[in-house]
Amino acid sequence: MSKALGLAAAILLLAIPALAVDCFDYASGDTPPAYGSVSVPGNGGHARVAGDTAVVLYSQPFDELALVLRTYDIQDPSTITQLGSLTGFAAAGISEYSNLSIVNGHAFFNSPYTWCAVDISDPSSPALDFAMSGLLPVSSCVVGSVGYLARVGGVIDAWDLSDIHGPQLLGSLTLPSEIGAMVKVGDYLYVDGGDLYLVDISDPGNPQFHSSIMMMSVANKMLLWGDRLFYVAANNTLRSLDVSDPSAPVATAVSVAPRAGAHSYCADLAVSGTTLYVSDYIGVRLYDIGDVDDPQPIGAFGTVEQMTWSVAVSDAALFSFGRTSPVHVGYLDCGSITAVEPAAPARAQVAAYPNPFNPRTEIQVDLPAAQRAVVSIHDARGRRLRTLFAGELPAGASTFTWDGTDDAGRGLSSGVYSLSVDGASAAGSTRLVLLR
Repeated sequence: MSKALGLAAAILLLAIPALAVDCFDYASGDTPPAYGSVSVPGNGGHARVAGDTAVVLYSQPFDELALVLRTYDIQDPSTITQLGSLTGFAAAGISEYSNLSIVNGHAFFNSPYTWCAVDISDPSSPALDFAMSGLLPVSSCVVGSVGYLARVGGVIDAWDLSDIHGPQLLGSLTLPSEIGAMVKVGDYLYVDGGDLYLVDISDPGNPQFHSSIMMMSVANKMLLWGDRLFYVAANNTLRSLDVSDPSAPVATAVSVAPRAGAHSYCADLAVSGTTLYVSDYIGVRLYDIGDVDDPQPIGAFGTVEQMTWSVAVSDAALFSFGRTSPVHVGYLDCGSITAVEPAAPARAQVAAYPNPFNPRTEIQVDLPAAQRAVVSIHDARGRRLRTLFAGELPAGASTFTWDGTDDAGRGLSSGVYSLSVDGASAAGSTRLVLLR
């Protein structure tokens, strides 16, 4: 049955106070309810969530080479409303490999022939940033202002996205085999190529092969959670790596068999609290990963008719999107919600004084553990303007000064800027107001 969250759990979820947030005990054995669904007039693909906005990518119903991107207000999961859409750009189709992601107010995705970015900083009016065709992309991973694109032939390209309307190629690396999924772990890209390739990106524009480890099977999709990398192998078995030392991942003993009838391929992964959500084409299955060494299946959402490709979670709901179905909206698992506080990944505490400021402000970054981190300033479009620090930071407080200039020493105009801390195991941000 559905149960309302208590006040403390609602605060932990950062839910809107006026919104009643529900969850469902999937371990109860009852049939999980659903908020409902969102009709999509086309062939399905992918959904991602950023705050109170969901981004949905799908193909035109009568032209599968033409894509549509829509944005939705999901503040109240029971009453989802469309905000905007973008059409008229051909990206040569969509597949389960399209890798929709949202980074700094931009949606990135690839089709079998094209790599695209869309500005969604104003969700009511999404605008195309770029569409580069002829690249034969396989997957992509955006880290700060650098985009890594895996291409047919085992090639990884590093692209400078500082000017989001005119990406510039920085460097390339060719690996020994065809490659697929990629994820950033510390200063490395973990790249699936049958074996797992580690690519050193400590110099972001110059990716270098570091090492490889033998995998028990292909990692179709990967998700980093704390110091564990979960992946679903080609036979739909859940496995994990200990990545507490990103340069030397260690295979764990985790091996959880799929549910009966599951497809042999995993389409997507998402996590909320201590619940891992895995789309397996016949719906979404759930695992309790509170004990990372002993994940336990706890239930499932959806049906075989949904042919689920994509799964995403907001603070209040579960979203799944299939090849030929609408976006289904369901309840989060109650176990994941009540366990958010002890299991949540570390967060960097960030403060600035004075704020608003002129001509300079003192910034304090407080990390829970020593780690490599980047402290940077971004504008409202997510473009990085100034890197204040990049390197090893100690645990506890570190102080930096920003004088309102960019990396070239040019004074910036009055406005609202974002301070971002991106660490190996902790992250945080705050707004800065510059008054001239």
